[in-house]
Amino acid sequence: MPSLGQTFGIVEAEGGIKGSFASLAQPDGLAAGTRLDALYGSNEIALVVTPSDYSDLASLGIPETSNQVAIGALLDILRPDGGQMTAAQQALFQTLYTLPSDSITAAINQLSPEIYADALMTTRNAWYLMAGAVSGQLEARRGLAQSNNVAAAAAAGPNGSIAWMSGLGETSNTAGSDNNSGFSTGLGGAAFGFDVPLGRSFRVGVAAGGTGGQTNADAGGQSTSETAQLETYGQWQSGMFFAEAQLGVMYQHMNVDRSLSVFGLGANGTTDGWGGGGGVRVGISQTFDSWLIQPSVGFGGFAFSQNNLTETGAGVLSETVSSQNLASAQSTVGASVQRSFALSDSVQMVGKGQLGWAYEFADNAANVSANFAGFAGNGFLVTSALIGRNAALVGIDADFKVADWPVAIFAGYGGAYNGSSNTQAFAAGLRFTW
Repeated sequence: MPSLGQTFGIVEAEGGIKGSFASLAQPDGLAAGTRLDALYGSNEIALVVTPSDYSDLASLGIPETSNQVAIGALLDILRPDGGQMTAAQQALFQTLYTLPSDSITAAINQLSPEIYADALMTTRNAWYLMAGAVSGQLEARRGLAQSNNVAAAAAAGPNGSIAWMSGLGETSNTAGSDNNSGFSTGLGGAAFGFDVPLGRSFRVGVAAGGTGGQTNADAGGQSTSETAQLETYGQWQSGMFFAEAQLGVMYQHMNVDRSLSVFGLGANGTTDGWGGGGGVRVGISQTFDSWLIQPSVGFGGFAFSQNNLTETGAGVLSETVSSQNLASAQSTVGASVQRSFALSDSVQMVGKGQLGWAYEFADNAANVSANFAGFAGNGFLVTSALIGRNAALVGIDADFKVADWPVAIFAGYGGAYNGSSNTQAFAAGLRFTW
């Protein structure tokens, strides 16, 4: 019984081929889920065994993700019915038809713009990485790091002002499933900030930062991005109670490279977008013996809009990607515990640990709508792998202060873990007090 990709020459003419079949009548004896299609060369015509339905490869024992099914459904619409192919159909199907069964889904992955959806999730991570840096500074303002004996003068300089700088880093892995392929991300950058007290209970500040990001899609493709963020933040403390808020904007520029090696091509896409959001947190602060315990609840939101783009480099197989939006609305509940340790007569460390839980109410996946540049009017929708809506939050931080020095050193680690994804963030920097 003929196998997928097997070809049979039926016409050969030294003087060239003119004309084409109007259609093909499918013969008996083919394997279930297969059919014959015609391949036209300059001097020959061949018949090739192909899937009868690219959106139902499972009938051939070839598993497909939902994104592969979406691409396959479009292929079924675009494929010719035995007649001569157009130039666009030739670029797409001349190679696809001849692939063996174990190579078809890999080729479909190369046709998928899934990397654009995955990269949108990296944008979400970049936003929260910067927001987390600001949150860490606000925690330091209300904690032992600013109230222990060695660092008693840390916030008592002219106007009680504090400047800080921090290096930021993050890695994330999101597993694939039967519906979507997975992806991995990496972010690195820096943040800077300055805040001052307003009276005895209030403090306000501004922060700026930038990150460089990279996303690698298991389905194929890589994106690089550069983001810039500007945030304002504030804090209120009175007795055992505290409240904090931050608000900001983000600009991002992104570049995507997709290899279509099966088709001998490569595609490149460039776009940018704007986003913004903020968050609030309220809690209480209680000291038990040498321990400072601060339970709190918070809520943050983020919305991002990415501009549309048309890829270059792959001809008719380049893709036009529509403008896309991504939203996040995340609640958190948790507690931090702090304790001061004297490392020497002049050096003191404040160790901090955090445990919490987060829940995502809005988008836990990104969607991208696209179509091939050479086939106007026909499109498809692909989705990134899902991140879990529930996540366990863990963190550990340390602040180091030397008596009579105006500079404190801090470092921290934070992680968010759930069944399908995990994110690990790192920060380290300096805090200047005067």
